[in-house]
Amino acid sequence: MRNIRWFLVLSLLLVALATQAQESTSEPEATPSVESSPEATESSEPTAEATEEASPTATVQGGTYVVQRGDNLFRIALRNGLTTRALAEANGITNPALIFVGQTLIIPGSSEPVGTPTPEATQAPTEAPTEVASTETPEPETDSATTTYVVQPGDTLFRIALRNSTTVQQLVSLNNISNPNLIFVGQRLVLPQAAEEDESATEAPSEAEVTETPVAMEEASLQVTFSGGIEVYLGQDVNALTSQVSQIQAEWVKIVVDWGEIEANQGEADFAAIDEAVQAFDAAGLNIMLTLIGSPDWARPSATEYALSLSVFHAPPDDLNAFGTFAGTVAARYAGQVDAYEIWSEPNIRRNWLNPAARLVDVTRNGETVQEPTDAGLAPVRYIDLLEAAYRGIKDADSDAIVLTAGLAPTGFNDFYNAIDSFVFFEELLKQGALNFSDGVGVHLDGFSNAPDAECCGTADTEPAFDESYHFFFGISLSNYREILDRNGGSEEAIWITRFGWGTGENALAAPEPIAQDYLANNSADEQAQYTADGLAFARETGYVAAAIVYNLNGCAVGGTEACFYSLIDVTGAARPAFSSVQSALQGE
Repeated sequence: MRNIRWFLVLSLLLVALATQAQESTSEPEATPSVESSPEATESSEPTAEATEEASPTATVQGGTYVVQRGDNLFRIALRNGLTTRALAEANGITNPALIFVGQTLIIPGSSEPVGTPTPEATQAPTEAPTEVASTETPEPETDSATTTYVVQPGDTLFRIALRNSTTVQQLVSLNNISNPNLIFVGQRLVLPQAAEEDESATEAPSEAEVTETPVAMEEASLQVTFSGGIEVYLGQDVNALTSQVSQIQAEWVKIVVDWGEIEANQGEADFAAIDEAVQAFDAAGLNIMLTLIGSPDWARPSATEYALSLSVFHAPPDDLNAFGTFAGTVAARYAGQVDAYEIWSEPNIRRNWLNPAARLVDVTRNGETVQEPTDAGLAPVRYIDLLEAAYRGIKDADSDAIVLTAGLAPTGFNDFYNAIDSFVFFEELLKQGALNFSDGVGVHLDGFSNAPDAECCGTADTEPAFDESYHFFFGISLSNYREILDRNGGSEEAIWITRFGWGTGENALAAPEPIAQDYLANNSADEQAQYTADGLAFARETGYVAAAIVYNLNGCAVGGTEACFYSLIDVTGAARPAFSSVQSALQGE
């Protein structure tokens, strides 16, 4: 029945095209707008039936475009030489992550979008038509199934693929490219043939056009210079680490500094390891970011014995000003060397914001007395107060240092005991005045086992899929943070991705834990490489990301089980494919 339905739809389309009809006979009705919060929109996704009824072709009508399956606002904007923000503003879209099949978009300044898909081949399909971004090339109506494109300054294979409604894998195959991260200005690429290509997508632009194409994002009200970086763990030879960070062309290097380790005994701070690293990285011309976290036991006199025994947990001190004093001490010590400070890490989960009242209590279970934890949730103090204390301490010591809010754990869990939804926490933090005590907002992004531009939700073919929430998607999460920031007085603020990455179970210290981290087993080392490089490209193209810090360089070498899954160097000491893909992505900026 589906094949018959598509045959009838396609036949009607061909008749309409032959008579130069102004409207597609199967164009779906415009989808009404919805509220922008993820919670409100998940139930507003089009049904499967509505999606199947949508026209299989893109519809262009006097500067409009009808959203197709596989589209997102980022892809459509790139295909048309626009920024995501410009396209969103032209259509009154408050959340760029939320568009729907059948929605008609206004394409500002254009009557025929670049790379717009056109009707399928004249033969009736034997199965349902493929999505717009399919890697399969439709049967051509001309003598050639391909066209060509000359690589311009600022291009990446990822960006070219998005502009031309294809995939990186398809371009790699058509052009026999051994490394998808290495293309060159002037290189002529073979592209899959579209039925009606805009010539500007396939011909080399004039000299005047070359200077404009790579910087189309500058039309947005906010345009920042993007730079990439890497997080490293100390404990190895610092000179070797410096060499590896420089080798991948990172501009930023990030180190986590745990106050509890630095000053385990009050008044006896040991900065030796940090001193050595900061001196080496600074001498190499790297920008340095320190993430300040943790409290020594002596700074938490209210904590119970049980709370203090949870050594892998982090908790705020009883006196938040004490943390501000520590932050000021660090800033004074490294003034002129350390460029940025991220204040804490992921305070929206209890592992990093533990209640000092956590304790064990006797409980009767099946006639036996056992001990179970109680009050072991999130600490009742506000993160904003710790941020303010740290900001004042740092600025008093080094007014030029950049202070960033903490990146949040990507989670939709929201019981206010184990965790707070990262988007909920972020918006509340802004309402509490976080922009008054920071120079930029930090975010943590994790693509789990989804590509950076993947759509939500329920499209993955793995089990468990980790694709049922917006929080599991790199690009959508980034867009959500941008929308929340804009809505709360931060439209001129840049976003700093202080940690992002994709993990893999290949050559790691341990196999991924069942259920909790099964997505790591879903990712091959090659997928880790591709996704991480594409994530850097995605972040750079937004125009509003100041820096993106890859997690991490050497987690395997220092014995961190979780960190090892994400490390660019595996447990054998060999570089994973992600090492070279990140290197190529950063060299191509």
